[in-house]
Amino acid sequence: MTLDLTKQLYETITTGEHPNVQLRLQPPQPGYEGIVAIPNDGSTEVVCFQEAFCEIFLECHKIIANCLGDRGGPLPRETFMATVGLLFTSYENRSALNLHERLFLEKMDSSGGTETLDREIRYVEALLTSNIGKLNKSSSLWLWYRKLVLLQREKCSSVGTRVIEVCKRSAELHFANYYCWNTLRWYYDVLEWSHEDVAPVREMVRKFAFSHLRDVSAWDALSYLYSDGGAYTSSDYTRIAQSFGLDAQLKTPLETAVQIRCEKATEVARELIRFIDTCEVCEWNAYRCLYLLLQYSNCNIAELVTQWQQELDSFERNVILVRGYPKLPQLAPGDDILEQKRQKQMMNKKRLLHMVHKAQDGE
Repeated sequence: MTLDLTKQLYETITTGEHPNVQLRLQPPQPGYEGIVAIPNDGSTEVVCFQEAFCEIFLECHKIIANCLGDRGGPLPRETFMATVGLLFTSYENRSALNLHERLFLEKMDSSGGTETLDREIRYVEALLTSNIGKLNKSSSLWLWYRKLVLLQREKCSSVGTRVIEVCKRSAELHFANYYCWNTLRWYYDVLEWSHEDVAPVREMVRKFAFSHLRDVSAWDALSYLYSDGGAYTSSDYTRIAQSFGLDAQLKTPLETAVQIRCEKATEVARELIRFIDTCEVCEWNAYRCLYLLLQYSNCNIAELVTQWQQELDSFERNVILVRGYPKLPQLAPGDDILEQKRQKQMMNKKRLLHMVHKAQDGE
């Protein structure tokens, strides 16, 4: 088997002028077939049509199945390229991914490393930002990306801007992309525990969360950036590095960095309160994030939520109790949408204030 389509896909993604590749799987189109590369300003769109996708899968699957079935014999020369094709066409195929990782490391050791590693990262980044949901959200592929980032940090140079951009694009393509956000949280810890600048990560996550109110993973990531949860990442980073024969130790964040983190948590909490009030936010994700930010900050919580308490007291004076249960005022026809939104906002504020008071009382 020649694996021509797989080779074309890999070469197009990894050797182009622009590292920013938009990989798209598309249904058949009259006049088009195989794989088409469309240059854009600062990026390249690579379109793989459905028929080519199926052909890549069938060829690569046959080769890998034969390899796994004949464990004692030598691997065919095209085995690595076959695993490349299965990363694209066979989601969460752990056997293919494990074989790919092994062959990639052998190839990197024999070729000097840098170019092989750069091409692998570009290929995986294209997969993670593709329009294929199961591929974009693949836990195994995101874990492999972390390993590649670690290898490049330890062996070559940092890939900070690409990691942030890749996670942003992936999150925009698929709602609540847990493994994408978890990878960004991991990368944030790596930066903080390496005494590097974390401001770009914080700014990207803040902007994303504020513009995607229902994305729970984004809001969880925003609150996480101001916690002190990096110890696990540090040990995990060392463990992965040791599996590659590397001696890598992250450093405990400086005391000044911890203080800055608390101050930034206060700033974001204040901004979030203004945002909730100005935009009349009623999604719980933002309130839960605010609660966590208040716990991580060193601010006067009572001062921040005083206005909300007064607003809530005024609102509850109009609530009627019927057999001990609250009954909200009846709404006139046509007035219910905005009022329902306001009532939901008040309920979320009450819920948050209740959580704050319980935390202060040590319950």
